[in-house]
Amino acid sequence: MATYTGGLNCFDRDKEQFVRFRADEKRPNRISMDKLFAIEPDGKGGLWIATAGRGFNHFDLIDTFKTWKEDEGKPGLLMGSTITGRLKRDKQGQLWIGTNKGVCRFDPERKSFEYFPFAAGHDKSLSDGFVTDIYEDKKGDIWLGTANGLNRWEADKKRFVKYYFSNRFPNKNKNYDYILDMLEGEDGKLWLGTNAGLLLYDVENNDCERFLHDADNPFSIKEGPVNIVVKDRENNIWLGTNNGISILNTSAGKFNHPVFQPIRESFGQITEAEGINAVLEVDEALWFATQKGIYRYLFRGAPQLIMPGNFTALFYDKNTAEIYAGFLGNGFYILDARHFTQKKHYAKSQIGEGDDPFTVKGHRLTSFARDRQGFVWIAADGSLNRFNPGTGRFRKFHNDEKKLYQLSVETSEDGYDWNGKTIALRIRPHWSRTWGAYLLYIITSYSATPCCYSSSSTKCSICRN
Repeated sequence: MATYTGGLNCFDRDKEQFVRFRADEKRPNRISMDKLFAIEPDGKGGLWIATAGRGFNHFDLIDTFKTWKEDEGKPGLLMGSTITGRLKRDKQGQLWIGTNKGVCRFDPERKSFEYFPFAAGHDKSLSDGFVTDIYEDKKGDIWLGTANGLNRWEADKKRFVKYYFSNRFPNKNKNYDYILDMLEGEDGKLWLGTNAGLLLYDVENNDCERFLHDADNPFSIKEGPVNIVVKDRENNIWLGTNNGISILNTSAGKFNHPVFQPIRESFGQITEAEGINAVLEVDEALWFATQKGIYRYLFRGAPQLIMPGNFTALFYDKNTAEIYAGFLGNGFYILDARHFTQKKHYAKSQIGEGDDPFTVKGHRLTSFARDRQGFVWIAADGSLNRFNPGTGRFRKFHNDEKKLYQLSVETSEDGYDWNGKTIALRIRPHWSRTWGAYLLYIITSYSATPCCYSSSSTKCSICRN
């Protein structure tokens, strides 16, 4: 568990307690800082750990940490800079780390960093220091979006090729150079979500097309920044904008803007879903958790309301065909994914109930994950729960830092659940306090994205093939 002020925490199943690893200046083999930003499995049973300004750590999952800091005389980026939430492992196994001062690349075999700081006016430098996105295309080229331009890494020449788009259009809107998200199409062209809208860049011919909102055309794109760009199995392009969702039918060249309607008349007419907090794919349908309810969408027609309410998180248990749905201020529901009916409800722990084993602790549940032992871990604002589906009982783990946290919990086959004894989870500070929650900020603030992102910055696997 990577925390913002409490170091690294690992849960020992045998002892039913957390083991904490914290910084200690007197012990060089300890973690370098208690403020952690991200953890990433190394593929060999260990963890890479990014701190909030004191280097990069590797943990062997026993008791030894190795820290990489800036070397004297070298322009390192991990010290004194902010990681902007962009970590990308490329096909060669190299780890790219985006910061607000440039990008660095880590070689796991040599265990060394290569730094690419922003240098204004330098021909080989990035176009800007603030890295907003890192993407690898089918050919293995690395693309970096920044707050001022797009960049492609030329490994043989050790340089970044810079691309600007604002000067290609009559109004020269600089927001077209602020890259928010990237996606490669089937034809090799790049879909770019920018602060001014959507672009389609033909890399081979160096040609760029922009999509403009037309108030008189209901099939035009929604106006404003495009924060998220994803693709579904039908090759439709889904866009998360400040003004809602746009879906581009690439074969017809038209944008659709789904309106969320109820499936049962007794629920009342709901014309639009607000605040899309989570999405998952179940049996070729998308399920949305929104501030108005849970919706099911079959990629055609209008999304159907399954259950009204303010829902914050979704999780699908494929073993039981059940959907766990976090309800703001009222625990969570378990739904039958095939018949769309409610099976169980577990209420939120009330003040004075202490450690009631049959209630879940937390006002806002943010994520669920099942471990190899069958327990479901539930993250909330300031607390962590372990749920036994067989007995319906909860084990609660309290945050002794007494601070508000936006938690994210996940398990993985690669490093997060090792030796069958311990489980690593992720905790991030509240979304308003860290760049690491950038995508969560977009989702909750703009209510725009059709996809759910985890604490890591990789794209949602359910929408992109």
